[in-house]
Amino acid sequence: MALKNATYAILTSVAFISAYLLWKRRKYNKNIGQVKKLVIYPVKSLPGIEVSSLEFTKIGVKYSYWLDRSIAIVNSKNVIVTQRMKPALALLKQSFVGDELWIEAPNQETLKIKYINHLNEDARVITATHFENKNMKGMDCGDEYANWIQKYLQGDGFRIMRYVQDLSLSDSWKWTGTKLDFNKDEKIVFHDANAIHVINNCSVADINNKIPEEEITYRRFRPNILIECEAYTEDRFQELHINDTLLRKQLKTGRCVFTTVDPDKGTMSSVKEPLLTLRKCRMPTSKVEAAAYNRSPVFGINFSVEKQGIINVNDNIIASYF
Repeated sequence: MALKNATYAILTSVAFISAYLLWKRRKYNKNIGQVKKLVIYPVKSLPGIEVSSLEFTKIGVKYSYWLDRSIAIVNSKNVIVTQRMKPALALLKQSFVGDELWIEAPNQETLKIKYINHLNEDARVITATHFENKNMKGMDCGDEYANWIQKYLQGDGFRIMRYVQDLSLSDSWKWTGTKLDFNKDEKIVFHDANAIHVINNCSVADINNKIPEEEITYRRFRPNILIECEAYTEDRFQELHINDTLLRKQLKTGRCVFTTVDPDKGTMSSVKEPLLTLRKCRMPTSKVEAAAYNRSPVFGINFSVEKQGIINVNDNIIASYF
């Protein structure tokens, strides 16, 4: 009898603990405010273009027919070039003019890019490398574009490539719970890891308050969506519901020297901020995460697009927590 009672007590305790853990991990929704800014970066690693509305597709945001990060600069080794390597890219300006994308540079003629979404008959396809992704394919835009970017960067071998629909896309990344791994179910163009990047301006303000030497704004972190809610609550987001669009969290955003590029000067910070401060207060909390992120701080969240739709500035945001 005593054994039976003990067994019953153990089973009851296990059931209670299981129910509590399920309750603790329950999903709940909260209105966290409104979309503050929407930004698209047609040419990867150039300053973004703020717009009032964006289409959210499976492979990234879209304005008219221009996809986010669908044009990229490569070097002579076919490595995608970013501000990590060439901080002066921060001083270029891209804008939509009619049906063209214009790239303006100091003391240089404007580069006017026409929209193309198919391979030219004599097109050269570049297979580029970006971090661990060694199979990013783009159509070479030709010598006119190459000469323009070589003149600006004052070096030989640079080319400009663009994604067109005839080309294959690349696998994105996801956090599995134990490691960062490729996600074959979500494709990207020339993004670092995922199709959508979200930054909380209140978290940026908190970091900025810790750094007296420099003014740090959201532009250092290059989001597609800028939100404003209690600092760092974005760490707990699992989904964002905006209008009919559904975004699902894939991973926290690892940070590197890119954040130290001053977007107004086109140079890296002499005091290495905000990276040093991020390393003090935004390091992964578990050994597993720290190893996966190679001891990089995390700031911001990467999402996939689970349900496509249109998002506008000032739209309400419903965040799902677990």
